Amino acid sequence: MPTRFIAFPMIVCVAAPLSSSASDKPDARLARVRTAYVMTVDELGDDKPVAACVTERLSSQTALTVASTRDEADVILRIKAHLPMADTFADGLKFWFVSNSATIEAQLPSGDTLWTGDARTGRLQQPHAVPCNLADHLLAELRQAMRNARKR
Repeated sequence: MPTRFIAFPMIVCVAAPLSSSASDKPDARLARVRTAYVMTVDELGDDKPVAACVTERLSSQTALTVASTRDEADVILRIKAHLPMADTFADGLKFWFVSNSATIEAQLPSGDTLWTGDARTGRLQQPHAVPCNLADHLLAELRQAMRNARKR
């Protein structure tokens, strides 16, 4: 009697941040900035924890230093985050269909946008680690965009 196998679809979950760069060709002026002011787009949204991690790690992961005021900065880094994971972690099937994401926009104080990048996380992460994982990935993208801007 032949053996029969039943194939079941398998869902693969990724724990590392996933990303898609929003701009491969940053403005050449991005290569010349040295100080950055980090701000949130929405003070009442999910932006604060990601922006806090970006501020904390900016100097160690990029060539930028943190400016204490907007007036001292060469560039403004605007952070927007969407962290539904904390709300849906224990909510059954919704857990598998949510995605944490963040966007970073580098703007001159005049308002000109130099570059935009984004990051998304995989599903199986501890909710408390998500903001800093997103920040690390945003900073890696920023560092690469600054390198690309030097080549222009």
